[in-house]
Amino acid sequence: ILLIAFCCCAVAEEAAPPRNYLQDPGFETGAAVWQKVFPEDQAATVALALDRQVKRSGEGSVSVADTAGKVWAFHNWTQHLEEFPKGKWAELSAWVKPEDVRYSAQLALQCWDGAAKKTVGWASTADREKIRGTGDWERHAVRLFVPPTTTMMWVRLGLTGAGKVWFDDVAVTAAEGSLPLASLQIAPGGDALLNGGFEEQHPGLLTHWIPYTPQSQGNKVELTRDAMIFHSGKAAARIMNRDWMNRELNHWGQMVAPAPIGRRVRLEGWVKTQSVEGEVGFLVQCFDGPMHALPRLLAEVSSLQTQKPQGDTDWTKVSTGLSVPPGTMQLWVRAFLKGPGTAWFDDVQLVVE
Repeated sequence: ILLIAFCCCAVAEEAAPPRNYLQDPGFETGAAVWQKVFPEDQAATVALALDRQVKRSGEGSVSVADTAGKVWAFHNWTQHLEEFPKGKWAELSAWVKPEDVRYSAQLALQCWDGAAKKTVGWASTADREKIRGTGDWERHAVRLFVPPTTTMMWVRLGLTGAGKVWFDDVAVTAAEGSLPLASLQIAPGGDALLNGGFEEQHPGLLTHWIPYTPQSQGNKVELTRDAMIFHSGKAAARIMNRDWMNRELNHWGQMVAPAPIGRRVRLEGWVKTQSVEGEVGFLVQCFDGPMHALPRLLAEVSSLQTQKPQGDTDWTKVSTGLSVPPGTMQLWVRAFLKGPGTAWFDDVQLVVE
């Protein structure tokens, strides 16, 4: 018996690529649909340009350059979208090439509710990573759940601080789920902060921490990494205030986003003081939007409610905590000094209970 086998080969259709909601994502047509956003008084030191020489693919890319880096601003190329994956997760991705970037380049998504006239969603690569230094083209991405009330989405590609960065092959697509972020996946008792021991640094900056002091103070207030005085490891964060009139909240800050909504967090760390005549401690704040949108403060707690180190003190453990309320978009942690003196901070943790 002769058996003849017939093989039926089904040719599977290739899955269609996801829709890219952006126009001119590769900057092939001159970037006319993209807008330049930067302070007008910084035109002498900030430049946003279409580049036909440096590119990852196609005909060109766009760049952002800041030769001064004196203003703590987010200079960016932006495009607004009226069509986007509403009620779903959206992913913004781009290929990025940094050159001598001091603080960070970043990709950001912003959701706007026209009826409420406020930002209802914000996510940036800078929330959990810093794109800095000099490097070759590398893909970066950020994801955000787009609230159903969103009427417009803004896509931003930009730079904070001195340096130069190029962007190419940008995409906004619908995505399933969210990118793994420590603040969401952390187990009870785990730490949601990055570089809480202040071991990692970039020239002039502490990795993942943002320094703040009033610009009018000049060199009277210093926020630095101290490799001589520390509680453990190799360094601590230091704030020194030589201005007796300055009672501002000089601080090192870090944002945790997405915030662990509905969970209790405990901020704890070690503090050392010298000649402090003001206030030193930790602060946790929960906001319903990004800081540039002047958000509403939903909850706040300070370690000053239970501990007030002053004068000269050796390393002391200080802690405070709260339950993260619904509606929190950004949670900020701050290690602060108000008033004259010097304070050191080390081994800081945001424990998610």
